[in-house]
Amino acid sequence: MTEQDRDGFETAMAVHYPRLVARLTLVVRDPQEAQDLVQETMLRAWREWGTLRHDDVGGWLHVVGLRLALDELRGR
Repeated sequence: MTEQDRDGFETAMAVHYPRLVARLTLVVRDPQEAQDLVQETMLRAWREWGTLRHDDVGGWLHVVGLRLALDELRGR
């Protein structure tokens, strides 16, 4: 990953992190669990960063985060 990619990743995460935590908190009803799910979402984004469309990274993050949250709810 280039420094430019890393900067783009960090910027995208800073922009989307708060909103994603808020949304997942509404879903799982636990702020700490929501933060853990967002961290997993960010890790997956990091791994896939080279293949993601950067103009729609917010949508990708929210879909992946919501799927992780729903999986967590099903597992309860």
